[in-house]
Parts: sequence; structure tokens; C-alpha cells
Amino acid sequence: MLIWLLLFISGLTFAAPDEEALGKSRGYPIGTPANYFFDESLRVGSFSNIDKIDFRAITLVPLQPGAQPMSLPQAPAAPDFKWRIENRTYSVDDYLARQRVMGLIIVKD
Repeated sequence: MLIWLLLFISGLTFAAPDEEALGKSRGYPIGTPANYFFDESLRVGSFSNIDKIDFRAITLVPLQPGAQPMSLPQAPAAPDFKWRIENRTYSVDDYLARQRVMGLIIVKD
């Protein structure tokens, strides 16, 4: 248990190697409708503050709520998804460690 705690704490103290590419030193700036998605240095700030981007100049199609929304309960345990590519086995943790994602939702059925 102590080893896991030390590994967790050490992970908090070291910066990810690409924080600067994602805009950290500029305070994770927020983009515009034209660049928030494609400019990598704006993604963290923009996706974290999507409500602050002015999309009024873009034609949007509002979605109406469903007549009978379904609940989305939390799974009792994280799924243990694994897949193989070129004789290597990968997990969701492997995916998250290698991708720039801020969250992951897995929906089944």
C-alpha cells in the first residue's frame, strides 16, 4: 500500500513532458470557435471552458431533450478491457497514458 501511495505522490510532483505544448505557461488559454479544436495549445483551456467560447457566429442545431431519458448508472467496478495489437496487450490505462484526454466515458448497452 505504501508503494502505491509513494508512486501516486511522485506522479503529482513531476510535470508531464508536453504541458508546454498544451499551453501551461500561458495559463491554458481559451480559443475561438475557429481554432479551439485544431490548435493543440488551446485544447486544455478551451475544453475546460467550452461555455466561455462564443459560438453565436456559427449556426448550431440545438438538440431537444428526449421524451424518456434513460439513466446512466455508474458501474460497480471499472471494466477490464484489453486488446491486442502486434502481439502486445493494451488496457484502458495504457490508452489514457498515451493520449491527451481529459476524461473517458465507456457506455455499454
